Amino acid sequence: MNTSVTVKNGLAVDALFEQALLQGAFRSLDVQFARMIAGGTQAETEYAALMLAAACLSSEAGSGHVWFAFGPAQPGFSV
Repeated sequence: MNTSVTVKNGLAVDALFEQALLQGAFRSLDVQFARMIAGGTQAETEYAALMLAAACLSSEAGSGHVWFAFGPAQPGFSV
């Protein structure tokens, strides 16, 4: 299966993640996890979105964060 999906500006999603690896934005483990999660996705936008979400989640977990903030907390909400 070819996981290299071309995006609007002509760069491949995988090439963008390789660049992020070189710049230290993600670890190799983060990118491999993202590829595994997004591997079966056919649509370009879904593949790119799943790759980004999975890589960010993996990166945060690797930094010791056990939860992922999807947005601002609601006022008055407590656990």
